[in-house]
Amino acid sequence: MSPQRARRSIARALLAKLLLAFSLLTPAALQAQAAAETGADATGSGTVLTPMQVTAARSAEATVAATHAVAVSEAADWSWQPPGVLPLLLDALPGVSAQQTTPGQGIVIVRGLKGSELLHLVDGMRLNFGFLRNAPNQYLALVDLSALAAVEVVRGAASSLYGADAMGGVVNLRSVEPALAAAATHRIDFGASGATADDARAAQLRLSREGPRWAASLGAAARAYGERRAGGGQALPATAYTAQAADAALRFAPAAGGAWQLRLQHARQPDTPRHDQLVAGFGESAPRRSEFAFAPSQREFAHLRAHYERPFVAADSLELNLAWQRIVDATRRRSLGSDTRQLEDNRSQLWGLAAHARSALGAGHTLRYGAEYYRDRIASSAQSQSLEDGRRERRESRFPDGSTMQQAAAYAQHRLEAGAQRLELGLRASQVEVDLAADGSRPASRLRQQDLSGDLGLRRQLGPRLSLHAHLGRGFRAPNVFDLGAIGPRPGGRFNAPNPELAPEVVYTADLGLKWAGPRLHAEGYVWWSEYRDKIESVFTGAQTGEGEDIVRSENIGRVQLRGAEALLDWHLAPRWFLRMAGEWTWGATAAGEPADRVPPPGLNAALQYRLAEGPRLRLGVDAATGQSRLSPRDREDSRIAPGGTPGYSDWSLAADFALPRGVDLTLGIENLFDRRYRRHASGVDAAGRGLYLQLRASL
Repeated sequence: MSPQRARRSIARALLAKLLLAFSLLTPAALQAQAAAETGADATGSGTVLTPMQVTAARSAEATVAATHAVAVSEAADWSWQPPGVLPLLLDALPGVSAQQTTPGQGIVIVRGLKGSELLHLVDGMRLNFGFLRNAPNQYLALVDLSALAAVEVVRGAASSLYGADAMGGVVNLRSVEPALAAAATHRIDFGASGATADDARAAQLRLSREGPRWAASLGAAARAYGERRAGGGQALPATAYTAQAADAALRFAPAAGGAWQLRLQHARQPDTPRHDQLVAGFGESAPRRSEFAFAPSQREFAHLRAHYERPFVAADSLELNLAWQRIVDATRRRSLGSDTRQLEDNRSQLWGLAAHARSALGAGHTLRYGAEYYRDRIASSAQSQSLEDGRRERRESRFPDGSTMQQAAAYAQHRLEAGAQRLELGLRASQVEVDLAADGSRPASRLRQQDLSGDLGLRRQLGPRLSLHAHLGRGFRAPNVFDLGAIGPRPGGRFNAPNPELAPEVVYTADLGLKWAGPRLHAEGYVWWSEYRDKIESVFTGAQTGEGEDIVRSENIGRVQLRGAEALLDWHLAPRWFLRMAGEWTWGATAAGEPADRVPPPGLNAALQYRLAEGPRLRLGVDAATGQSRLSPRDREDSRIAPGGTPGYSDWSLAADFALPRGVDLTLGIENLFDRRYRRHASGVDAAGRGLYLQLRASL
């Protein structure tokens, strides 16, 4: 069979599976399933528990109740996967895909958007900072998995509650929280994991104390990865790296009421190579660099939160937040054959203040409102180092050193619940001010933007378990320091020139979905549409540097349309059988008719689980995607993407989970069962080949 016919065969099979998933979401199919359902207990043997989330409404509620499209990935689900970076674990959510430029980093793509086009949060506070780029980056890997309890992804513009940067959606990382308890108890949690395909080894330790007035936890983790072995057995050079992390949390409930919580987080990757720069890509006869490493990537985070119930007459709840985050993004690189090394050190120091309140205004009326203020200061320096004598010379920094970015916003959302329907209307007023410092060839400049955004959400109950969900929104993102002032090399043999004259991006989105929540079946299906105006993209200028790099600069290129469909199915087929499926399809094009950048292909993630009587759980999983041949002009020039596009793939895995005595849990698995060699679309490194992996967890 020819490669082209094989790709078509895979595409047809995946499309059939995706259509099957959507067919299960039709009212007729759901009513038939309801007739077959019987009362089930809540032990988990035959009950689908609808996930709880806090992001879509800034308060805890079931995902099925939200007017937004929202999905939750919990830490308990991650034990089925080999140890790796967070985005690969979120790939199983509907509307979400992952990209990996090098093994130590990765990004999530939500409805075709990535990087600064999404708002990334940690416990509701911004991870996004002044030089976060709208392209693959390493920063999400700087929140360690061992510190997280769950990740919530809101798909589509979350205009009123989150505003700036929430263009394609919100990715909220929820940390492990120390719990208050009636009596004081102490606990030790230990975990270890390993994988042969990545030569991976990881360990984490957490100490916890629970009590009636205060609770605390202290955690640490260390990870080491060797050379990755891709499908077919080929070893991939420049893929080894290490990572360390630590976190601490203290929760206190004073006698006067309310609850205070202090959280500290630290994560560091000391020296992570850029595989795609050190190994020749598609269309290249030699690698671009002799050296290229993030050395180091680092993040520190401190968050103080106070929560009160009924703090005064006008509010039912009030939450106050103060947060600080520091990002260190240092690189070391050297062109092929050069005797000069380039060193960069870029840092962000972000302070944030946020207040959120909720008030019941009467029967069925609820008002959520609040205000936020963030200030980010950028420090940036660069040097050239001679390999002959070690002498260093200062050169122009990546970003204007001393630049600042300030964001202020106030919002309000009114919710009306009447009978079988819920209506939400929200508005957000935003002001963004970016001050670019005078630095090198770049003069000082100031950008100040104001905006009023809003959204409208509707949920209507069509039956006891079936509901209709609709959402309309207008999103806004002002250009940041990276968009306006960055200068220097970019991936794919490009060199970025600054453009301080950019305008904000605006997006209009609409989605329509059905959700079903029954004791044995939770399912949802959505169709959605987005139009971006003045979208910021990297555009070729036609010039080149002395090293042969194509000079690009960011421009507001006009309109880009994205549309798609997505589905989720959690189904207890029988008391011991459980099926989970998630699929998505995304299409994008510019106003000129060219394909949009980096649009992922149609994908499907499915897992079938079976629990043996008084024994282990068995899981057969598949992560699959069709080929992607719709490439933008920039995609066609990207050495990470094969000529003609990325071929389709299917990656099968098999795992067993054992509950051992004394609170020990063990997962053993085989990844990439058929040892297929493939890479996710636009990734710079092939996926891991066939290998064994284990996850060991113990509690004392």
